[in-house]
Amino acid sequence: MNSNSFSVCRRCGHFFEVENPAPGDKVDLLRCNRCGRTRYIPFEETTALLEQVAAERRSRENFPLEFMGNEMLLDSNGEPRWLWGFYRKLEEYAGECTCGGSFRRHAPPRCPQCGSQDIDTCDAEAELH
Repeated sequence: MNSNSFSVCRRCGHFFEVENPAPGDKVDLLRCNRCGRTRYIPFEETTALLEQVAAERRSRENFPLEFMGNEMLLDSNGEPRWLWGFYRKLEEYAGECTCGGSFRRHAPPRCPQCGSQDIDTCDAEAELH
């Protein structure tokens, strides 16, 4: 199940579907930082990566303070900082795209026709009628 959206490119006018996981889907979605192609990686495949990062964190003697009182330090995306190591490993695991780009967690969707990131989400019903 997904919660795909439809978009229109402001640069070339191309109408296209943008892939997004549905809430509750047990996948990590990465996009190519060059062409915008998506790659879903099921949680079953990433469990070992997460366990590896957690073990590395536990084995370090002087790792950064992660808790202040009862609050975990968060990054600018509102995610726990300790996950950074996992995300690096996840992106390495995803590998390279066939276009030569790299799959990244925060790469934006792109127009599949011209590659522009300048896109608008639109109402598919209105576009189809």
